[in-house]
Amino acid sequence: MCTAVGRTRLLHAGLLATALGAWWISDHAITPWVQQIGGYERIRDRDMSVLLGHWVFGQLPRVLLCVGVWLLGTRLGLMPSLRRSLASGGSWRRVAVSGLRAAAVLLVLTVAVGAATGGRFGFHPCFTKMAGDLVSNMYEEIVYRGLMFCACYGMVAGASFPLGGRPHLAGVVAGTIGSSVVFAVGHEQYAVALRVVVGVVSTGFAYPWVAARSLWAPWITHMLVDVIGDSILTL
Repeated sequence: MCTAVGRTRLLHAGLLATALGAWWISDHAITPWVQQIGGYERIRDRDMSVLLGHWVFGQLPRVLLCVGVWLLGTRLGLMPSLRRSLASGGSWRRVAVSGLRAAAVLLVLTVAVGAATGGRFGFHPCFTKMAGDLVSNMYEEIVYRGLMFCACYGMVAGASFPLGGRPHLAGVVAGTIGSSVVFAVGHEQYAVALRVVVGVVSTGFAYPWVAARSLWAPWITHMLVDVIGDSILTL
């Protein structure tokens, strides 16, 4: 039995290495290539640039490659079903409640961090970015709370992350920390200090995923934190 668990953990380590490789290659090789051949830098309309950046040129190559890794992991018994991960998890009410709870806590944390670091408060909504986030935030949930979380979880738990029942506690901790670190590192457009804040805040995105077993739950949290936080605070 120990040998079987060890073998499973080794397979999950391979899955995580593959996921990280796909993530890195997509961001540093495939995405720049797609932007170049697609003429992204030649788009002069700011709103169109923001939308296409969020929906297509910025993150679509990454999520497509990572979905491929996810599907391979599912075929090998290392990942939960992607289709079921994008369903209700058994209760749309639990999806909404867990997402809203996490958003409330993280918004308080965001405001506190902003006040402590000298952030500028006001009201400056960017509706184009909000529209872009509707899609790109789900891309990120699939990659980070989905693929990265589950791969880290499996390395410790020696099993696939379950979409029902009680999860392995140490696996949840590993998935939360691991996915948050990768999420923070991936926000290369920010200074290091802000990326640390992003990583800390993103640990809260794991709670609704674990509570609801649906990626729509952390998407709700992610959307509310981005929409409200970006509208009232500049760091």
